[in-house]
Amino acid sequence: MPKGDITTKAGALRHLIHILQPQVGTPGTVGGTTNYVPYAQFVPAAIEPASARDSIRSGQTVSEIIVPITIRWMPGVFANGTYSQISGNYRVQWLESFQGGGYVVVAQYIVTGVINVDQRNWKITLACIALGLNQ
Repeated sequence: MPKGDITTKAGALRHLIHILQPQVGTPGTVGGTTNYVPYAQFVPAAIEPASARDSIRSGQTVSEIIVPITIRWMPGVFANGTYSQISGNYRVQWLESFQGGGYVVVAQYIVTGVINVDQRNWKITLACIALGLNQ
């Protein structure tokens, strides 16, 4: 694809995600807690793992998976002034349906950056790092 291409292939946005924003927990508690509340729900998205690496930190092997998640531009949801708030704070949950008629979270990601190609407000790519479901 040439630089600045804003097209999306048919069927690429076949996954559903929730975007969660942080909310400070009970004020006045020692250590503080952060809860995540829905910011945008059931958003069609393209999820394509890009790279993975293992590193040793404090004597433990840590795996890190870089995942770009592409969504359509959503007016009011990602205004240019909120990009810095989203990076490093917001989380994404990947949902899959199950036969009982509901959805289950199969993966979680932390958003590390937001890319709006050429500021054209057509599609947005969330640069994410995968988290364990217990994080």
